[in-house]
Amino acid sequence: MEKEDKKIFVRVALRENPDIFPSPQEISSELSKKYCVKISVHIVKEAVNVKKAKNKWLRDSPDDRRFLECLNLHGKFSFLDERGRKTVRKRLRKICKAICAEEGFFPACNRIAEKINEKYRVNISERTILRNLELEQMQIKWVKNTDAGNLPDAIRKARFSSVREEVKKAVAVRFLKIIAPLVRQNGMFPSRTAISKMIWNEYSIKLTRCTLGSRLNIEKLQLDWLKGCSDDVFLSNLKEQRMRGVEERVKKKITERKNAIEEQKAMGVDHADFVKKAKPRGKSLVLLTPLRNSHRINR
Repeated sequence: MEKEDKKIFVRVALRENPDIFPSPQEISSELSKKYCVKISVHIVKEAVNVKKAKNKWLRDSPDDRRFLECLNLHGKFSFLDERGRKTVRKRLRKICKAICAEEGFFPACNRIAEKINEKYRVNISERTILRNLELEQMQIKWVKNTDAGNLPDAIRKARFSSVREEVKKAVAVRFLKIIAPLVRQNGMFPSRTAISKMIWNEYSIKLTRCTLGSRLNIEKLQLDWLKGCSDDVFLSNLKEQRMRGVEERVKKKITERKNAIEEQKAMGVDHADFVKKAKPRGKSLVLLTPLRNSHRINR
């Protein structure tokens, strides 16, 4: 086969075998194996614009499994230019996002690697995933948008134990938004035990007191509750001793609220005593107890 014929053969063979990654060495090896035709690396380089072919393959090759296999092979993508490396990251992100969307799980490295292995039978390392994905952004987006019941479940399974600080902050904010309406509806002082019961009743998920303390701003919930509850609800919870073991700021607010209620009650009793001591006479009300400047109060 003449040199020009070999070039044409290479181009046609690549179109018919889109799974072959277009590096000169691999094209030469794979075509020689499949067609029993010896094609040198030099011929491949002359027949194909390798740089352009690689970028096109990375972007458009139909087989995700083959892409992941190549990604997993040491050195396969090591000679890509910056454009090629960006294409690799973009394609891997697309695959991972699709898997996360299908399964609905929190996008942690180990879980993504596990699901890729289940679906494609390719063992991608967690390091490869971490290096190529914008994982923190994916995790924060999941925390903000997932169904309310998924977050307590992920907390129960310790999915956030090794995430970055920004993700932990997003978890705390979303968890507070999920729990606050439950507290308002329930009427019970939001102690750790009470919040655990609320979550169980709403989502059938059991969270320990320790877990709640590490993932939820309980002090804010308690201060908001004290500010918004009625006197009757406050006194009922106080009577049931549901406000024990709280932080100092909360304890102070409980004392202030209790004293305010007692003062209001005392003022009411004083007013009642004042009315009882008054005796009506004709058109005027004469007090049995003399006032400093006057003995009569006109109606």
